[in-house]
Amino acid sequence: MVTGLPPLNYRVRQSRRARYVRLQVTSPLQVDIIVPWGFDQSQIPGILQEKQPWITRTLQRLQQQQRWIGLDPAEALPTEIGFQAVDQRWSIEFQSTSAPRLILEETSHGVMIMGAIQEASLCRELLRQWLIRQGYIHLQPWLQSVSQELRMPFHRCRIRCQKTRWGSCSSHGTISLNAKLLFLPPTLVRYVFIHELCHTVHLNHSTAFWDLVSQHQPDYRHLSRQLRQAQVWIPAWVNGDE
Repeated sequence: MVTGLPPLNYRVRQSRRARYVRLQVTSPLQVDIIVPWGFDQSQIPGILQEKQPWITRTLQRLQQQQRWIGLDPAEALPTEIGFQAVDQRWSIEFQSTSAPRLILEETSHGVMIMGAIQEASLCRELLRQWLIRQGYIHLQPWLQSVSQELRMPFHRCRIRCQKTRWGSCSSHGTISLNAKLLFLPPTLVRYVFIHELCHTVHLNHSTAFWDLVSQHQPDYRHLSRQLRQAQVWIPAWVNGDE
């Protein structure tokens, strides 16, 4: 038994692509332990003991981040949504009515969802659709600004609400961005933009690609490591029905 570790759910995942053991805090209550295929799992308790300071620091940082999430993990629906990327906060209100369908309206002070609000999954889906619209409002022009700054044009931008990918770039120059980027710190969002814009020049992860990324983001390795842990910023309601 490993002593001194926080009372979390520890889940072991085997990966054929993993070359070494990696830890991920995937939610406020869970740590994933990614190990190479065939790894001797009897070594895991010792690894967790060694990584205890990192786990504790990550959880402490997560507690500070909760003010941006605006949601207790046990709650089904948010009462507040914080877009850290653009420094915005929205209060979320729910009003039960006899309307046959749910309606979302933006008010002067936040968002109001009216209708059969007892259908929590439908409320979450409505909020996800609204999140995508907010992505077009904030992320699309921001990407355009960075594109002009770096002189790296793209064809068009799409906003989606994807489970894992923060962004992608097609061979036709279409950049897809995850609406969940709105929950991330601005420095990470900008790094995702730079990463995808560099793919308009090199549609791969070759040495030439990373050299180009490095020209525009010298600390990209540090930001890339942060991005691998960025799911801790995403509120539970966003992923609840995936």
